[in-house]
This record gives sequence, C-alpha cells and structure tokens, in this order.
Amino acid sequence: MEYLSRRRLMGGWTDLHVAADSGDLARARIAVQKSPADVDRMTKDRQTALHLASAAGFEAVVGELLDRGARSTLQDEAGCGLMLVATRAGHTHLLPLLAPACGLEQRDPASGATPLHAAAAAGQLDPLQWLLAAGANCATRDNSGRTPGEAALAAGQHAAARAIREATLAAAAAGRPPPPLTVPGGSGGGAPMSPISPVAVACAPFGPGPSYGAPYGHPYGRPPYDHSVLQPQSPHGLAAGASATPWQQAPPAPPPQPAAAAGRLQVPETLPAPVYYPTPPPGAGVYY
Repeated sequence: MEYLSRRRLMGGWTDLHVAADSGDLARARIAVQKSPADVDRMTKDRQTALHLASAAGFEAVVGELLDRGARSTLQDEAGCGLMLVATRAGHTHLLPLLAPACGLEQRDPASGATPLHAAAAAGQLDPLQWLLAAGANCATRDNSGRTPGEAALAAGQHAAARAIREATLAAAAAGRPPPPLTVPGGSGGGAPMSPISPVAVACAPFGPGPSYGAPYGHPYGRPPYDHSVLQPQSPHGLAAGASATPWQQAPPAPPPQPAAAAGRLQVPETLPAPVYYPTPPPGAGVYY
C-alpha cells in the first residue's frame, strides 16, 4: 500500500484520481468540492479521473464527474477517448452515459479504430450489440482499411463478425438507408466516400444484401448483363435440327472438299521450299 501510494503521488495523482480509481463516490464528491479544478487534471499518463472511472467501470462516479462538468473529449497518453476505454474494457453499462458526450465514431488516432472496431477486435459482444443497436456505422474503415467486420475476422472473433453481418442484413431487410462509407480523416470521425468509387465498393461489409446493390450486396456489384445464350430462331420456332439448349446442338458440318481421283497417288505439283539451317559457330556442341 505504501508503494502504491508513493507511485500514485509521483504519478501526479490527486485525491479525486484515487477516489475515481477505487469507485468511492463519497470521497470523489468531497475531492471535487475541495478542489473543482481537479475534475480535468491529468496524471503523468494523461489520465483524468473520468478515464480512471471509465476503465474501472464505476457508473456512479462517471455520472457524478459528468454532472460536475468533466470534459469528455480528453484523450489519454495512447490517444484513446472515453468510449474506446469503456468499450475495450467491456463496460456496456457506461456506454449510454458516454455516447451522448463522446459520440459513436470516436477514433483512436494511432489505429483509426472506432468503438465498434474495438469491440469487434476484442470480442466484446455486449458492447458490440449495444453499439449496433445505437446505429454505429458498420462500413467505417480504420487506418489499415478494415471495416469492423474485417477487424473481427482478422482477430479471430467469428462471433463478433457474425453479429455485425446479421445486423447489416437486418438493416437491409428493414429498408433503412445504408450508412455513409467513411475513411479516417482529420481530427473528427471520418471523410465520406463516393458509393460508386472502387474504394467504396471494397468498403462493403461481407454478406449479401437484397436492397443496396454493390455496397450491401456482391462486393463488385451485380453484372449488368445476362449469362444466358440467345439463339437465332426461324419464324416457326427453332431451326431444324437445333436444340433448346446450346450445348446439345450438333457441331457445324465441315466445308466440302474436292473429291480426289480414286485409286491414284496424289503427288504435289510443286516441290516444297528448301529449309536452310544456320551454320553453328566453331566449337559449338563440344563439351570437355
């Protein structure tokens, strides 16, 4: 305990940081009343009391700090916001408190991951289901160009990938408009992409979709042509000897050849042109 207290003291911890990390609501209220400026004070690891309470999952302390005016846009040393911290820790009960202040598209500046990417890659199904129900964008790509579904497959989280796919199909079946395809850009969420660009087509989540063409159907869209073979027909139907299926039709007859004289050896009238072979250089083909 003495080592821990010394470590906290050397790390720039205040009484509010200690109370938020331990979940002591009464002590947190006293610390805020004693020093209101400590609400947004950061440690040497750039963690505020709100970061510590969100990482530990203390809902009462998080709500108290938000009511006291704590800034929800501050990032820790790794650049993670509160939504990413709570999602990676699996604290689903904190997301309704943090989402109105932080948004669903809060990004990790190092990887460009959104909370949905973080939940999918970590296999946190409860936060994943909450984010999908809240309307998180399934087509957003991180800095590696992966959608949340692709990030889940890359991490081996097949249950999370299946949940994202089912949510995408349910949204398509309900007739809801597809979310805009975005890529990381700027300090905010992302930059929208044109849905007809090749990159936008590649941003489609996996799985078929009956309503939205290329972004929600086949990764390369449906071909604008038909693969069936059309055969010319006579005024009375198919031509004589033709079959309804192209592969069952008889091959065309070879062109007629001139009849040769019976019982006579066919000798060409002219001799074939001579073949000249190049003279090999001296010593060619000689091996020692």
